Amino acid sequence: MPRQSNFAMTGTKTAVCSTFTVVGLLLLLVLVAVIVYRLHPKTSSTGLDIRAVKDIQRVGGVSAVCGEADRLFAKYGTTNLVPIYPADLLGCRALSQLGTVDGIWPDGPPVTYLKIRVGDHLDGYIVQLFFTNVESRYIDTEGFLISPRIFVHR
Repeated sequence: MPRQSNFAMTGTKTAVCSTFTVVGLLLLLVLVAVIVYRLHPKTSSTGLDIRAVKDIQRVGGVSAVCGEADRLFAKYGTTNLVPIYPADLLGCRALSQLGTVDGIWPDGPPVTYLKIRVGDHLDGYIVQLFFTNVESRYIDTEGFLISPRIFVHR
């Protein structure tokens, strides 16, 4: 069996190391791109924000929806998870017309919200009506803040 020189073996090791380095750098680049994409605020690429604004205007506007949500927050509180049933919405025409009101979700003092499902699971979205104005750092980046108290997402 012929013997390889140390130079030839070193060259092979260098080529393998270079290949692993290039693959590693490419994977790192892909990871950074995914992180940047996930953290970047979304634009109206899906039209979800436009659809949600139109739906809210159709049922009476932001003030009507927030006013009815405020009545529910005053009646049921903001510290416990409270399911909302159709009988609880007799005086809430805008919320009833907007979608299915699931309940009050207390995710901590700054982000307690009323959860509303609009549409079906294939083409629908979720509306979160916050108890107070909420800072964007408390909400998910996969949606749209369409007013200081209304956040929509899939």
